[in-house]
Amino acid sequence: MTIITLKLSYRLWSNPGSGIMNKSTRIFIYLTFFIAVFSSPLISWGQDPLFTQFYASPLYLNPALTGEVSDYRVATTYRDQWTGIPGSFQTNIVSFDYNLSKMNSGVGIYFLNDRTNALDLKTNQIAASYSYKIPLSKKVTARAGLQAGYIFKNSDVSRLTFGDQIENGGGNTLENINNFNAALIDFSTGFVVYSEKYWIGASMFHINQPRKSTPEGEISIDSRFSIQGGARFPLDLYDRQKTSISPAFIYQHQGLFSQLDLGFNYFYKPVMAGIWYRGNPFKGDINNQVSQDAIAFLAGYQYKSFWFGYSYDISISGLSGRSGGTHEISIVLEPVTLTGRDRVKCPAFYKVY
Repeated sequence: MTIITLKLSYRLWSNPGSGIMNKSTRIFIYLTFFIAVFSSPLISWGQDPLFTQFYASPLYLNPALTGEVSDYRVATTYRDQWTGIPGSFQTNIVSFDYNLSKMNSGVGIYFLNDRTNALDLKTNQIAASYSYKIPLSKKVTARAGLQAGYIFKNSDVSRLTFGDQIENGGGNTLENINNFNAALIDFSTGFVVYSEKYWIGASMFHINQPRKSTPEGEISIDSRFSIQGGARFPLDLYDRQKTSISPAFIYQHQGLFSQLDLGFNYFYKPVMAGIWYRGNPFKGDINNQVSQDAIAFLAGYQYKSFWFGYSYDISISGLSGRSGGTHEISIVLEPVTLTGRDRVKCPAFYKVY
């Protein structure tokens, strides 16, 4: 029997929409192809969902950022991707982390739900993380983190409509396609080095490349490698907390896919605005053109210990004009205690201060 391997990257990181998906009809063909081979002996499915406001989900960004707060932090982000395409992709994450200052440590946990409505593909993930702080000098600090999680993937093909059902005016399909369920154990790690102005870090998710065999095929997740960095510069010498600018970047690579986010946030207490580019300018698409994805515009507001953020992604790939854009909302609760033991704070890219 011939084995068909399908890698489903429903986020299409390096070039969503360009080349292969530059026509809405090709989107339909792509989804139809997935359904056609869904019951093949081998299925490789596992590109991670990503966020425009990646800094608002620190435990998902880098386990080393766990507990890098004065006291505790509660954060949530909701993303609705490509709203103009039927069955858009929706992702929600909620996290909590706490600073164990007397132990130079931090602990945290997050829950993530990702679903592709058109095919009813769902991923639920829970992960707990621990970080340890290592002072390098009076002005520089390092943190290392570990994370262990549980990932559950499943589908409900009963919600799909097939060609024979349309031809027969309804009823049951003759297609032999079954639901699948897969549970996987997952491990990740990361580190970060920072001062009050700069930070640079790296993280590796799914370092064990979790894999699970099911009656319908094999589910696997490639490791995701990420490098993050940035800075924060005050623009008012008399009131350093009033206005500042924060350029930053994040590069991520998973399997055959890679993505670069590059931009900056401008803070004018109590509001924030930012603009970001996403794509891979160092890699071409199948048409030998620069791989592009989106331009994102951000706005935020801080009220006491609460941070509210909204971003809108405008596609600049072949999906431009068809995707309907992407909406993302984030909320962070982070009380500030004046008695915190940490002398060096990592510059936060969501807080106005």
